[in-house]
Amino acid sequence: MDGRRQCTVIRAELSAAHQRFNELKKLEEKINSVYSISSLQDRLRGEALIAANGCEVLYHKFLSGEIPVSEFITSYKKERTLLHRRMLTYLASKSCLL
Repeated sequence: MDGRRQCTVIRAELSAAHQRFNELKKLEEKINSVYSISSLQDRLRGEALIAANGCEVLYHKFLSGEIPVSEFITSYKKERTLLHRRMLTYLASKSCLL
């Protein structure tokens, strides 16, 4: 009887360990998909496009007279620098994979 009880306890522990292993495996797959090269490149390109849109918005605000020249120059320079940094990083990551 003692052997059967031990076997049941071991099976329960093994089942719990197997379930935990599967949970960790799913977590690993999720993390790998979020931080994969292609996923990071897509996010980087998307953020660069957002910065480009920000530049366009600033440009149109300046043309319509909503913002003064000094504010436009500092904000536009900041947005364009961010845009170019992101695009260069994106292009460099693409060329490194070739």
